[in-house]
Amino acid sequence: MQTNDIYNSNLRALRRFGNAAQRVESAECPFECRRVELDGAVTVEVQKNDKTLFLSSRKNPAREAQRLVSAVLDGGEQFVVIAGIGMGYLLEAMLDNTRETKFLVIEPSEGLFRFILGIRDLSSLLTDERVIDLLLDPGFIQYSDLVEHPSDTRFEFVPARPYLNLFPEAMKGYADNFNSFMNSRRINVATLGRFDRLWTRNTFRNAEYFFSSPGAKLLYGRFRGIPALVIGAGPSVEEDLETIGILAKRTVLIAVDTALKSLLMRGIIPDFAVTVDPQFINSLHLAFLPQKDLPVLVADPAVSPAVLRGYRGPKVLTSSVFNPGKIIERFSGTKGGIAAGGSVSTTAFDLARRMGADPVILMGMDLSYKPGRTHLRGSFIESYVFSRHSRLETPDTFFTRYIRGGNPGFVKNRDGITVVSDSRMLLYRSWFEHSIEPGSRVLNGTRGGLSLHPIEDVNPDRLPSIIPDRKKKTRCAVEAARSELKKLLGNRAGMDGFMNYMDSVLRAMAGLKKAAREAEDLNRTGRYEKLAPLDEKILSFTEENRLISMVMQKPIAEIMGTRAETKKTSVENAGRLYRAIAEAADYVTALLERTRSSLGPRTN
Repeated sequence: MQTNDIYNSNLRALRRFGNAAQRVESAECPFECRRVELDGAVTVEVQKNDKTLFLSSRKNPAREAQRLVSAVLDGGEQFVVIAGIGMGYLLEAMLDNTRETKFLVIEPSEGLFRFILGIRDLSSLLTDERVIDLLLDPGFIQYSDLVEHPSDTRFEFVPARPYLNLFPEAMKGYADNFNSFMNSRRINVATLGRFDRLWTRNTFRNAEYFFSSPGAKLLYGRFRGIPALVIGAGPSVEEDLETIGILAKRTVLIAVDTALKSLLMRGIIPDFAVTVDPQFINSLHLAFLPQKDLPVLVADPAVSPAVLRGYRGPKVLTSSVFNPGKIIERFSGTKGGIAAGGSVSTTAFDLARRMGADPVILMGMDLSYKPGRTHLRGSFIESYVFSRHSRLETPDTFFTRYIRGGNPGFVKNRDGITVVSDSRMLLYRSWFEHSIEPGSRVLNGTRGGLSLHPIEDVNPDRLPSIIPDRKKKTRCAVEAARSELKKLLGNRAGMDGFMNYMDSVLRAMAGLKKAAREAEDLNRTGRYEKLAPLDEKILSFTEENRLISMVMQKPIAEIMGTRAETKKTSVENAGRLYRAIAEAADYVTALLERTRSSLGPRTN
């Protein structure tokens, strides 16, 4: 294709999107295309096999795009994904009809896009700051990296119709990726609504451990070239205990908390255990463990305080993904992040990767159910169920209810056998599948579990012959890490700084609560003209608002889910927000006062 002024203008505009311009310049169009003049507009005719397709309506494409926008958007969307820019008429109409909405454009074909760039001037669209990115033939898209607060954001996915015929597989992949993200987001919103206060309370009650326990970042890169075996709590582990025993000394053995007790009872001692669940009942997985030589516990700072206070082995803390923990880390120092894919198994896997282990072997990641079984035998959850059964509440009743709660369905496992899984398990599978980094070697040795493409399925019986017996090197690396962790002392100076911070915040929190209560009263009595100064005052409590934001997730989600179509609804939503701010300030104040008291006097 010959370049022209339109193409050159578009190419200059495209340079704001990383290396997109360079990729387009070297691309070849995969179809036979030609420019088609319309009445005051232009489009492209594409020949695919024996079909002729047009990238826009041939009758007033701008008006058709406006009609389509009014059909698919209501104006309240904050983030719109457009799969296929086409001739740009649709994006242009969306930009004309919205003001605050952000857009992500996905282009499946660099070559077709290059042809389009020489036909119509898209430079004003490509340089619009509301278009935050343009991705050319992307793989998995991590939407949470593109949006700062995904739980508060309304999303919409809009595929360009001609592209559904031109690139059916790619477009299906984009839709599946988006739907997976939205499913994950719905689960996250529900989880935040359920656990927001619990996470906040636990984090503050665990504040002392930020200053007395080392951070997970000290484990980063310590096991380069050493294999790691990550053990989940799936029922399949039962069949491969002998293999796990053989591999235990050859690998860095990492177990999830739900599997730890069962492994210890069978004489298998992991090097590390991982725990993330904030609920007290989860702490019982780590209670009354059968021996003194315990693994290093890698814990999320929002776990139940009973975990950190009751665990007799060495402890390591990860960084928090929530504001309360991030604020404490300003004073304690950064602990080191580990990814959370919704399951303790995904966190354990990410720990192995950050350690530099190679290869990483997965076992017990069934991601499906066996008849009457959800976990490895001997795990706390199984003992708990059997201890509470009665004539009317049998173990089978519990397992059936548990599985039904996850929207179950039938899938094929790695052996081609139909098994039962659910939406939770499939979400974890998606996380595993899209978190594999180029060049890393991961082996799935889970007997009868689901395949995790592109992770290599390996028969667990073959693992002892695949993993070399370098026991001395592996054990030396583990002991060196444990020894280094023991040397670390608490950060007392940082704790004093955190206590000074809490004293300051406690004084300001009273002012925030008072302003919110006054605003709620003015809103309730209709004195709206006096709200502006109070709104400004509420927003001025920057640090305090960061602290309370975590415990406001549920009311925020409820307010965001209520469209303010009338003045009455707007007033009610404003009142709910002011009330939620005051209640959150009250709740966090009580937590800070308790935390401040528990840390004792300053040293200076």
